[in-house]
Amino acid sequence: MRSIACCVCGTVFSVDDNVYAARLRDGKTFYCPNGQGQSFAESDASQIKKLKRQLADAHNTNQWWENHARHLRNEVVHLQHVAAGMKGRLVQEIRKGKPELL
Repeated sequence: MRSIACCVCGTVFSVDDNVYAARLRDGKTFYCPNGQGQSFAESDASQIKKLKRQLADAHNTNQWWENHARHLRNEVVHLQHVAAGMKGRLVQEIRKGKPELL
């Protein structure tokens, strides 16, 4: 059990640990014995920490997509070279008189 004071009327009351933990986690409203609504707001430090984590995740995701795009561009260049080489060999074979390649 946790003892807490109502932020409106000042009444001290007890809350079950499971309920306390759940309301701390989800921010939903609970009530003091006098019917005053209570809730836990996320602290500024907690919000900053959460936003920094989200920013780092977004940066990592962006970095991954940039690396993936670079890899795909390199793959396209490689395949263009392969295709050009195959086209050249095909033209040579056709000139040698091998129409079965058409």
